[in-house]
Amino acid sequence: MTNLARPFHLCPISPHPAGDAVLRTVAQRLKKTLRHGETIVRLGGDEFAVIFEHATRAAGAELAQRIIHFLSEPYPLSKGASATIGASVGIALAIAGETLKSLMKRADAALYEAKAEGKGTFRFATMDIACRDAAESCDNPSSPQMSE
Repeated sequence: MTNLARPFHLCPISPHPAGDAVLRTVAQRLKKTLRHGETIVRLGGDEFAVIFEHATRAAGAELAQRIIHFLSEPYPLSKGASATIGASVGIALAIAGETLKSLMKRADAALYEAKAEGKGTFRFATMDIACRDAAESCDNPSSPQMSE
């Protein structure tokens, strides 16, 4: 998941048109950063998710760095002005048998950890979140073994 820092506070006179223009540019930049097999979805507001199969920690980190780099470049505004925003990224690698709801919850928790560190950062979801949120306890021997 990707979250933008302050997209709607770019223009003190008319914030929403400026914010909307930046969001359109963000979407275009995100599309350009994607490679074969990667899909972007706007979740709402200033949050986006990138989904790709067979992800690894290395591929997730590389994608997060690409996203942060491209989204940190200046955004042109009206009358020759420009603005910069930051991005934070939370990464969750799917666990066999995990629900989409659980995966998104873990990505969201990782995103908020990244945001707490400051813009321009990314964090991976931990297994602790998956275990805490699972319907069955990770300590239950009859539960499927969870691994990344």
